[in-house]
Amino acid sequence: MGSVTKADIDQLVAERTVAREFVDTVTQHGDRTALRWMQPDGNLGSITFTEMGDKAARAAAGLRSLGVVPGDRVVLMMRNIPEFHWLDMAVLLCGATPVSIYNSSSPDQVEYLVGHCAAVVAIVENADFLAKFGVFLRACCVVFFQPVYPRLDSRDKPAQPAADKCQQRGNGPGDRDNVH
Repeated sequence: MGSVTKADIDQLVAERTVAREFVDTVTQHGDRTALRWMQPDGNLGSITFTEMGDKAARAAAGLRSLGVVPGDRVVLMMRNIPEFHWLDMAVLLCGATPVSIYNSSSPDQVEYLVGHCAAVVAIVENADFLAKFGVFLRACCVVFFQPVYPRLDSRDKPAQPAADKCQQRGNGPGDRDNVH
């Protein structure tokens, strides 16, 4: 077997994206399990490709309504929870690039990542994660969401509703509005 060149790989993946492959998988295998996770009661939760596709499409429509366009970057900061997967896919369906930030990142690390990737939207799980954004809170729209299985830690502040109930704050002429 000969070596594979960059040109060979480019030809194999031409016109193929993760989003396109996901849509094809939803179409071909919609009733199959796409994702499983451990629920707080110890049972497994699951979602089919059709259900995940619906959630991702609805989230993508919400992101588009916030002004996300192809080429934008969207920050995701949450624990390893089921919602991450369809929100990440929603960003890809918009033609944007998801930028995952570890929830263990320090405020300095978060500010660096958000500032240097020029994110236009940040999806965060709770107010504690949002507090790490510092000065870059004004640089992007921030969306809270309610996880299916909230953390079982009484110290956590509850997540706030998504963008439809958010307050808006303008940055100035020509800048995108912030939502928090």
